Formats: sequence, structure tokens, C-alpha cells
Amino acid sequence: MVSRYRYRTVFKNQDDRYINQFQERGVSFIKHFSTAKLNFPTAQDLEDVIIRIEIFKVGDRFYKYAHKYYGDPAYWWVIAHFNQKPTENMLKLGETVYIPIPLTKMLEIFED
Repeated sequence: MVSRYRYRTVFKNQDDRYINQFQERGVSFIKHFSTAKLNFPTAQDLEDVIIRIEIFKVGDRFYKYAHKYYGDPAYWWVIAHFNQKPTENMLKLGETVYIPIPLTKMLEIFED
């Protein structure tokens, strides 16, 4: 399985502004991943991609769509990024959610 953390730098946060959090956790630093830089597909990238449509309803979640279409809820972020909605809170009931298939093609596009 390809991780969304692949190719991301891990760095230590030792910033004094977080001293209270460090003390509460009994640590002197916290490890963070760098922010991902994912490409967004061009029209040409999407020539070999099938787009499934779901209408967002009560109880729907990106991870549920990922399980249904990709067989693995861990790929929720692919659907979120493709729809440019970082969380389901950005969706309204009745809104269209686009599910790009195949997953392998989307991972290639995002990581190129």
C-alpha cells in the first residue's frame, strides 16, 4: 500500500511556543511530517480515468467511499484531494462527490 506520508520529510518541532505541550507529554520535541505537495490532474491526465459519482448524504464519509471503490479506507485522502475538499465538513448534503478510478492511476498523477 502506498502511504500518503511517502516522500515526506520528518522534522523535529522544538519551538518554545509549544513548551507546555512538550511538558504535558513529557517530551522535549514532537515529530512532524512536512506538508504534502500533491499534483492535481490535468484534463490529459484524466483521459484514462473513470469518474464515479456519489451524492453526499447523511452518514457518508470519504473513508467509506474509499473502502467501497478502492477496497481500503486508508485512501480517503485521494477522494478528498480530487474533490478539493479536505474534510467531509466542506460538503453539503446533496452535493456531488467524484470518485476517480483506478486508484493506481490517481496515485501516479498525485505523486508525479
